[in-house]
Amino acid sequence: MERVVVSSSTGRLYTYETDLDVSEGDTVLLPPGMSGEPWEGTVTSFAPKYKGPCKQILEVVSDD
Repeated sequence: MERVVVSSSTGRLYTYETDLDVSEGDTVLLPPGMSGEPWEGTVTSFAPKYKGPCKQILEVVSDD
Protein backbone atom coordinates (compact mmCIF):
# COMPACT_ATOMS: atom_id res chain seq x y z
CA MET A 1 0.00 0.00 0.00
CA GLU A 2 1.39 3.40 -0.93
CA ARG A 3 0.25 6.94 -0.26
CA VAL A 4 -0.35 9.48 -3.00
CA VAL A 5 -1.40 13.11 -3.15
CA VAL A 6 -4.59 13.81 -5.09
CA SER A 7 -5.72 17.23 -6.29
CA SER A 8 -9.41 18.17 -6.36
CA SER A 9 -11.04 20.28 -9.08
CA THR A 10 -10.61 23.30 -6.77
CA GLY A 11 -6.88 22.66 -6.36
CA ARG A 12 -7.01 21.36 -2.78
CA LEU A 13 -4.62 18.51 -2.04
CA TYR A 14 -5.54 15.30 -0.20
CA THR A 15 -3.63 12.15 0.71
CA TYR A 16 -5.04 8.71 -0.14
CA GLU A 17 -3.75 5.15 0.04
CA THR A 18 -3.81 2.72 -2.86
CA ASP A 19 -2.57 -0.64 -4.01
CA LEU A 20 -3.68 0.15 -7.58
CA ASP A 21 -1.19 0.88 -10.36
CA VAL A 22 -1.37 4.69 -10.53
CA SER A 23 0.85 7.36 -12.06
CA GLU A 24 1.04 11.12 -11.75
CA GLY A 25 -1.69 12.65 -13.91
CA ASP A 26 -4.12 9.72 -13.54
CA THR A 27 -7.75 10.53 -12.74
CA VAL A 28 -8.99 8.42 -9.83
CA LEU A 29 -12.36 7.81 -8.19
CA LEU A 30 -12.36 8.64 -4.48
CA PRO A 31 -14.68 7.75 -1.59
CA PRO A 32 -17.63 10.03 -0.82
CA GLY A 33 -16.68 13.37 0.67
CA MET A 34 -18.84 16.08 2.17
CA SER A 35 -21.29 15.88 -0.77
CA GLY A 36 -22.00 12.24 0.05
CA GLU A 37 -21.02 11.16 -3.47
CA PRO A 38 -17.78 9.64 -4.79
CA TRP A 39 -15.65 12.21 -6.56
CA GLU A 40 -12.76 12.33 -9.02
CA GLY A 41 -9.31 13.76 -8.45
CA THR A 42 -5.91 13.79 -10.14
CA VAL A 43 -2.83 12.06 -8.75
CA THR A 44 -0.19 14.78 -8.38
CA SER A 45 2.58 13.29 -6.22
CA PHE A 46 3.96 10.21 -4.49
CA ALA A 47 5.46 12.24 -1.62
CA PRO A 48 2.65 13.23 0.77
CA LYS A 49 3.48 15.14 3.93
CA TYR A 50 0.32 14.01 5.75
CA LYS A 51 0.99 11.06 8.08
CA GLY A 52 -2.46 10.49 9.60
CA PRO A 53 -5.19 8.00 8.67
CA CYS A 54 -6.23 7.83 5.01
CA LYS A 55 -9.03 6.40 2.92
CA GLN A 56 -8.30 4.30 -0.16
CA ILE A 57 -8.70 5.22 -3.83
CA LEU A 58 -11.65 3.29 -5.28
CA GLU A 59 -10.46 2.92 -8.89
CA VAL A 60 -8.50 4.48 -11.74
CA VAL A 61 -10.86 6.35 -14.10
CA SER A 62 -8.28 7.30 -16.74
CA ASP A 63 -4.54 6.95 -16.98
CA ASP A 64 -3.28 10.01 -18.79
